Amino acid sequence: MQKISRIEIWLAIIFSIVALVFVLLLWMRGEDASTQLSTLNEEFSLLEKSAVEKKSAQEANLARKKRESQSLQDELSSIKQDTISNERLILGSEANLKVEGDKVAQTRDATHQTNLAIEALKKELEHAQEDADRLALANPAKTAELDTIRNLIEEERGNGERIQDQLADYADETRTLDFHYKSVLAALERDLNERPWIERGESLSTRVQSLNLKAGVLMLPIGRNKGLEADMRFIVSDKGQRLCQILVKEAGLSHSVAMIIPMFGRIGGLRENQNVEITNL
Repeated sequence: MQKISRIEIWLAIIFSIVALVFVLLLWMRGEDASTQLSTLNEEFSLLEKSAVEKKSAQEANLARKKRESQSLQDELSSIKQDTISNERLILGSEANLKVEGDKVAQTRDATHQTNLAIEALKKELEHAQEDADRLALANPAKTAELDTIRNLIEEERGNGERIQDQLADYADETRTLDFHYKSVLAALERDLNERPWIERGESLSTRVQSLNLKAGVLMLPIGRNKGLEADMRFIVSDKGQRLCQILVKEAGLSHSVAMIIPMFGRIGGLRENQNVEITNL
């Protein structure tokens, strides 16, 4: 009986140890699982944060692309309008040039006809001179009359030469006027295409490329190519609302730096990459 009791005691002790080991194993696995779960939660948080940042960056890029597209559309519209105006002016200039060309052609034809008439008159004068010479030989009494006729012939010849000189001068003047007209037309077309100026009260569509409100300075992506010069004043407006008044301090070929004149308009409404309209004062 005592031997059986000892066996039972040892079995109970063994079972207790096994149970304790099992409990320890379960507790260790629980700790590992908790650690892995925490790690997974941290990684998931990082992924969520990265996804939010990427989404924000994509939205910002999309907004910038939309602004750039709108700016390009505005510039394309302005170019189309300028092209239509240029085509109209060129068509009008071509019509005027054609009219002047027709006038020059008519003048040339008239000059040619006059030259032919002068040549015919010279031949008649030569025939008259020959007839006068024959009459002088046949009848010496008529020599005085023949001298008078000869003087008249010489006078008419002189008149013909003066007329021919006048026609030559007229042809030179016509060529000079034609050259002057073509030069003026070419200059007008060049000024029309380049248009290196801006009139008072004229407006241009552009955008605020860079802005520093603290320093009171902004930059525009247009310059002398659109007629801007140093010391020019402009009113900056957006959709009819006056934002500020600026004074151009530096005008490059395709950019300008301007100073914002204080105490005028709503300067707080200015933004970078904002589409605006400037009006020359």
